[in-house]
Amino acid sequence: MKNDNNKLRVMIRTMMAEQGVTMKQVAELINEKYPNPDDPVKATDITNKLQRQTLRLNEAIRIADVLGYDIVLKKRGLDPDTDFKTNLLEYAIRLLQEDQGKTV
Repeated sequence: MKNDNNKLRVMIRTMMAEQGVTMKQVAELINEKYPNPDDPVKATDITNKLQRQTLRLNEAIRIADVLGYDIVLKKRGLDPDTDFKTNLLEYAIRLLQEDQGKTV
C-alpha cells in the first residue's frame, strides 16, 4: 500500500510538471474550485500528505481535477472502447426493435 502511494506522489508531481504549476498553485486552484473557508487547503498540507503517504482518494481526485485530469476506475481485462461500443450497439438495436413492436 505504501508503495502505491509513492506512485501516486510521482504521478501528481508529473501532472504538476506537465501543467507547469507549483504545489502552492495547486492548493490555490483547489481552494477556488472547492472553497472551504473553515479549512482551506495549504500547499504544505498536500506536500506532507504525499510525503507521509496519507493522501485520501477524494484529495487525489481534487488535485487531478484542478490539473485537468480524471481518475478512472475500470474493470481489469476489458477494453472500455470496445465494450462500450458493443453495449451501445446492442442497446440501439433493442430500442429499434421495441419501436417496431418486436422484443428481443
